[in-house]
Amino acid sequence: MLTNINLAPELESAIQLRATSEGRAVQDVVADLLVAGLGITKPLAPSAPVPKALPVLSGRLDPLAKPTELNPQEWSELLKNADLQLEIERYETATGHQHVDRSDS
Repeated sequence: MLTNINLAPELESAIQLRATSEGRAVQDVVADLLVAGLGITKPLAPSAPVPKALPVLSGRLDPLAKPTELNPQEWSELLKNADLQLEIERYETATGHQHVDRSDS
């Protein structure tokens, strides 16, 4: 459906800025804003995939060990610790509280 609407210049600029910052088309941003404004719970069309950042893996491994020399258990521990650290960071960001690990006491 093709529709023409007159928008205030500051509203048009805000929509254009959002579309540019999200790397999306203006019409997609406007459609999402209308869906949100109308309180429609089910999206009318599939939205663009959300870019995701992969966690940085770090651990207490032997500095001389090569990643290709890790056994499956060491890889499992490395991934488990990275996942736990990511969950802690999400918790701290969402709640504004610092996580305290009381399992060591």
